[in-house]
Amino acid sequence: MMTPTEWLEQQHIQIDDKGSIYTSRILKVRSYTIAISALSDGKKTIWPKPGTLFTIKLSKEQDITFQAEVVEKHLNPIPLLILKVIDDLPLGQIGRLLHKPQSQNSVIAISSGKGGTGKTFFAVNLAIALSRKGYRVTLIDGDLGTANIAVSLGLKPQYTLNDVINGTKQINSLLTATGFGFRFIPGAEAGDLANVSPWQLSRIQAAVSEVSELADYTIIDTGAGLSRASLSFLYAAQQVLLVTTAEPPALLDAYGVLKTFQNESASLTLDEQNSKASFATKKAPRKKWGLIVNRVSDEQYALNAAAQFTDTSQRFLGMAIPLFGMISEDSHIGDSYRKQVPLLSNTGISSPAQRDILKLAEKLTVSKSVASGAGAS
Repeated sequence: MMTPTEWLEQQHIQIDDKGSIYTSRILKVRSYTIAISALSDGKKTIWPKPGTLFTIKLSKEQDITFQAEVVEKHLNPIPLLILKVIDDLPLGQIGRLLHKPQSQNSVIAISSGKGGTGKTFFAVNLAIALSRKGYRVTLIDGDLGTANIAVSLGLKPQYTLNDVINGTKQINSLLTATGFGFRFIPGAEAGDLANVSPWQLSRIQAAVSEVSELADYTIIDTGAGLSRASLSFLYAAQQVLLVTTAEPPALLDAYGVLKTFQNESASLTLDEQNSKASFATKKAPRKKWGLIVNRVSDEQYALNAAAQFTDTSQRFLGMAIPLFGMISEDSHIGDSYRKQVPLLSNTGISSPAQRDILKLAEKLTVSKSVASGAGAS
């Protein structure tokens, strides 16, 4: 009997509950047990009781279904359901999916340990750089308390992510053209992050999953630090770029993000004797991480600081976060802030920071092409 394996992870699924269609995503697979995000129809979330049986459809392969039974439900650190697979998948169907090219849509979260490191600056300009390379790009302002990207882009959105989280709007209705080559989803200028419920957080993951299908790259500018909302955005991403400066306080705050994420991250473990699922905070989920050092005036100093950060994260957290790239200190950045226009939108200047961001965009697309080629072999 063939068991579900890791190829199922991140697959979108649909569940029919008495005529209502709910969507979810498979987050983790272990033996005959899977963890899925909370079931949502875009307006409400359901929490079926343990023992409930479901027929699950793979959203992109409507002819492939399997049976699963709800074992447990968890609200923290993120809402999810643990299901035991009680059906086998036909060998021919599995083989067909194994040889099918995986979706190349990428979700990238831009995070930082504190404000003022240039996280939002990098997210906006990275979106422009990837758009110029011909990719479909969506930028999400994931700050649910002090969102400001819309203002910097000269936009006045009527609705924000708060409307999605509260269940009054669908995520796709927020997509807005920016005039810079990418589409934008606004965050909230005011919100009480402490009172965001697990059900509301589940809508974040469902919304990101939905909108990512419409873009080659979905970039999420998370709020600084690691609120519950930011954690949900990090879980929804395949890659996290941690933006810092080379100064010790900023690096310490960035390390704090890593440590908190690892401590709060859930790892599905199984008792193979009875197939009982348990949820533990032992190990952060597999995810690509990279360090971006911004405002670099002394390259060697920044390289040394990044190397120390990588060594420390490896030694104490078991997560060697590599240096992904650096962005030079550049007087043009201050000008772009004052004029409220993205740095890369000004093509009439010779800017070191512009060149650095374009290099980082190129690095992202090259690594994506390599991963695609490796997966096809």
